[in-house]
Amino acid sequence: MYCIYGADVYTPEAIGKQTIYISDEKIVAVDKGKPYGPLTEIIDGENLIIVPGFIDLHVHITGAGGEAGMASRTPELSIQAMLDAGITTVGGLLGTDTVTRSLENLLGKARGLTEEGVSAVIYTGGYNFPSPTLTGNIRKDIFLIPEVHGVKLSLADHRSSYPERIEIERILSDVRVGGMLRNKIFQLHIHIGDEMERLSILRRISEDRPHLAAHITATHLNRSEEVYQDGLLLVNKGANMDISTGLTSKNLHADTLTASEAVKRYVDKKLPLSNLTLSSDGNGSAAEYGIDGSIIGMSASSLNSLYEEFKIIVQEKILPLEGALKLITCNPAVRLGLDKKGKIAEGMDADILLLRKDLSIHSVIARGKCIYKNKDI
Repeated sequence: MYCIYGADVYTPEAIGKQTIYISDEKIVAVDKGKPYGPLTEIIDGENLIIVPGFIDLHVHITGAGGEAGMASRTPELSIQAMLDAGITTVGGLLGTDTVTRSLENLLGKARGLTEEGVSAVIYTGGYNFPSPTLTGNIRKDIFLIPEVHGVKLSLADHRSSYPERIEIERILSDVRVGGMLRNKIFQLHIHIGDEMERLSILRRISEDRPHLAAHITATHLNRSEEVYQDGLLLVNKGANMDISTGLTSKNLHADTLTASEAVKRYVDKKLPLSNLTLSSDGNGSAAEYGIDGSIIGMSASSLNSLYEEFKIIVQEKILPLEGALKLITCNPAVRLGLDKKGKIAEGMDADILLLRKDLSIHSVIARGKCIYKNKDI
C-alpha cells in the first residue's frame, strides 16, 4: 500500500487536502490525516491537484478512416497518446469501415490496452445496420463479453444504413435488457451526421417511449448549428448529448462549434450537466464531402483535444473545475456502466491524475500504478 499526501482533491467535487491510500488497483481510504500504517511509498502531493483519470467514451482504438481508400486509414491508438492526454479509460468503437476493421480486432485491441496498464471497453455494432456483432446477437454480446459496454449506430449520415424507427427501438430494447442481465445501464451510442432528419427519430422515440430515452447518447452534436440545436431539444426529452472535442471549423464545417463553445451555450440554457459528456473522437476521420460525394478534405481527430478543451472550459470560467471534470470523469463512467470509475472515493479504481495548479499533467496513475510522469519534471 502507498499513499499520496498533501494534494487538493477533486472527487470531482472539491474536498480539500486529503491523503489517498492505494492498494491492489483500488483506492482503499481517503482522509484528512497524516500518512499512517505500513506504506511502501509516500508521494508528496504538495502544490498539486488530484482528480479522477479522464474517461474518453468515443475513441477509434483500432483506427478509422478509409473513405478515400485504404491509404486514408488512420492508425491505431497508442497508450502513450492516452497518457499524454491524461486518459486512463477509453470506450473503443468502429468507424465507417466495418469490412477491414472488425469487432474482433476491436476486442483484441481493448484487451491489449488493458494488458498495458490502462482500461478499455468497447461498443458492439457499427455504422451499418443490421449491427455487426461478435456472437450474432446484441444482447448476447452485452451479456457474454465483459468488455462490451454499449452499442454503436449511425444515423442521418450518407454512410449509414438508414434504419427505420422500429429497428432503432429494437436495438434500444436489446441495449436495455442486455444491461439488465448484467445489472447495468448501457447506451446506444449514435453517430449523428448532417442529413436533414438529424435527431428527429430519436426525439420521437424519447417522447413516445421515455424509458428508452436514458439509453440514448447522440454524439458529434457540435458538428453544425442545426445539429446542435436539435441536440438541445433531445436533452429536453431525457436523452444524452456528447460533444466531440476533435471536431472544429478547421476540420469539418464553417459552423462547427468548438467543444468549449458548445458547453458554454449548454450551460447558459441551464440544462442538466448530468446529461452532457465530452469525447475526443480520437483517431477518427473528420471528412468533408462535395455534393457528388467526393472527399474534399480529411483529417484525423486528436485524442489530446479532450484535455485541451477541458483546460479551456476551466480557464475561461465556462465551468468551475468540478463541473468541467464531470464531463470527462463521472458522467462518461455512467454512460459506459463503469461503476468503479470516474470518482475519487474509497473502493473506486485507482485511476488518478496529479495536476499542477495550471492544469498541466504531473503524473498519471492507472489501476493503482504510476505509469506516466511528465517528461519535464
